[in-house]
Amino acid sequence: MSLVDILSSMLNIEIRWSTQEPIVTCYEKGIKKKKKKKKKKKKKKKKKKKKKKKKKKKIEEEEEEEEEEVIFRSIFFRRTSKAIIVGDVVKDLAVYLDISKKKKKKKKKKKKKKKKKKKKKKKENEEEGGGGKGGGGGGGGGGLGGGGEQQQQEQQQQQQQQQQQRDEMTRRMRGSFGKRKRKAHKKEL
Repeated sequence: MSLVDILSSMLNIEIRWSTQEPIVTCYEKGIKKKKKKKKKKKKKKKKKKKKKKKKKKKIEEEEEEEEEEVIFRSIFFRRTSKAIIVGDVVKDLAVYLDISKKKKKKKKKKKKKKKKKKKKKKKENEEEGGGGKGGGGGGGGGGLGGGGEQQQQEQQQQQQQQQQQRDEMTRRMRGSFGKRKRKAHKKEL
């Protein structure tokens, strides 16, 4: 018994393979469709002699039963060496095939493992950071003292830079005044 035979017996369908493409059309067994056709009686033309009230005529319906094969579902199978994989058209049949489900479950498990690893790493980093912060707190005055020295050094550097800028401005101003004085002295001579 092949997988196709098992599926056909479970779902009560007849599977017919197409010759050109690997597409299967399934037909229901023993179920036949009934079509209803409405037939209207032709109205006879009457000569216009006198105006009479129009009477409503009932339309009689005649039902005719026609036997036809009903296409139940069109299923797309791929023929492989291992098994026949069902496509996305019929999702109910995927229950009987464990191939697609196993693959999906494995992928989900892998993703969960990766997330857990990342979370563990974050926790470890946070714990290490917390330990470092605690050590700094334990140092107490030493830590504060170190911070104070750094601030003093930065302030000294800023003051030195400001002084240098002022010195350069004064030099430029002095140079311009000196040139003016020289020019005036030459004119007087």
